[in-house]
Amino acid sequence: MAVGDSAISSPDGTQWQSTDPLGIERFADVIAFGNGRFVAGAAFSSQTAWSIDGQTWQPGGSVFIPSLTFGSGRFVGFSTENNSSLWSTDGVVWNQGGTLPDDGGFNLAFGEEVFVYSEGENSLSSQMTYSQAVGQPDVISVVGTLNDGQPINWVNGGTYYAPFGSRINFQASSPSGGVINGPFALEGQCVVSGQTLLVNFAPGQTCALSVNAAGGNGFLPSSQQVKYNVVATLGNQLPLLAPRASGKMGSDQVVHLQTANRHGTNAGQPIKWKITQGNEKSCVLAKGKGKAVNVQLKSRGTCTVVGTAPADSAGNWQPMKVKRTYKIT
Repeated sequence: MAVGDSAISSPDGTQWQSTDPLGIERFADVIAFGNGRFVAGAAFSSQTAWSIDGQTWQPGGSVFIPSLTFGSGRFVGFSTENNSSLWSTDGVVWNQGGTLPDDGGFNLAFGEEVFVYSEGENSLSSQMTYSQAVGQPDVISVVGTLNDGQPINWVNGGTYYAPFGSRINFQASSPSGGVINGPFALEGQCVVSGQTLLVNFAPGQTCALSVNAAGGNGFLPSSQQVKYNVVATLGNQLPLLAPRASGKMGSDQVVHLQTANRHGTNAGQPIKWKITQGNEKSCVLAKGKGKAVNVQLKSRGTCTVVGTAPADSAGNWQPMKVKRTYKIT
């Protein structure tokens, strides 16, 4: 395929035939093939064109590109309007790339998984005075925090374990500073809200998540699929009302184990409370309004109270045991 005022094509480079007009003012300077299509552009015309068969041409995006190449799944060209690289997957929608110097040379090439640009009067095949990789894919860094725990840097392809009923909050960033999409579900019954994963799938099951970056500021969209595997474990039951911590307390004080509005566990299981150390002279359980339960501390001594809740019938939650010991002074 060759271009100028019009395009000509050849199946063998020997016999050439004319094609339909490109629709580019003056003449086309460059042409490249990739993603199953030809794309043509020009230095002195803002009109590009594309064709599937090299015969019939359609209008492309409006950009000035005196140089053009294809690699890594995208067309990359040099823009004379703002001295930067442009990239497109189809020749129609063009995206801003990185800033490049304009010193009389518009050479672009792709090889070894990198785009190279050459400025100056010398060609790539002789002395190259300047080269710069353009349009490097964005790289994503993800930090996952389980509930209010310690943030962890997540590794692509890694497997992480989280209790049933917990939440994982994600923070993602990239060198481009552009928009990051996700996390979103790839496999499994994942429930994602914003950047938070709710671990509500059965213990032993896996949820696969992914994120991607839109690129910008000289970076292309992320080319590598980032994948994280989250495996659910048995959930940790906790009382909806956490009793006061163990320690010293005065006589005649009251410890609220549960109230009429806050009783049972986060799994919806009832809690059975029992005093395991201390007699009626030192402490007693007292039922209040509704399902409220308190410990009445009476006189000097030690009082230990234990609350237990069974595992759920669905097998998602562990049994629970809560123990508090109070030194009554």
